[in-house]
Amino acid sequence: MGHIIFRKSYASSARFVRYTHETAYLLAKGDAKLPRQPTLDVINMPYSGNKMPPTQKPVAAQRLDRDWLGMELDETHAAAASRRLAYWGERRAAA
Repeated sequence: MGHIIFRKSYASSARFVRYTHETAYLLAKGDAKLPRQPTLDVINMPYSGNKMPPTQKPVAAQRLDRDWLGMELDETHAAAASRRLAYWGERRAAA
């Protein structure tokens, strides 16, 4: 179906090139419902200071009314991600 590029203002790694983006793939099965407002395929990902793992990809899926699956081994990070997703879900509902 497509992919989304999360552009970073920093390089997470560098070898022959500097890695300044992450990619998420948008997949669909069957007769997928089109979103009311399609998202951009390139999204800026603000630097979080590496204090917590980013949750931009699940938030993007949530904003597109898409099902998604997230996995986190660390309970503290999982709880923080859950709070962020709830916050963005509430903001969207209020809009």
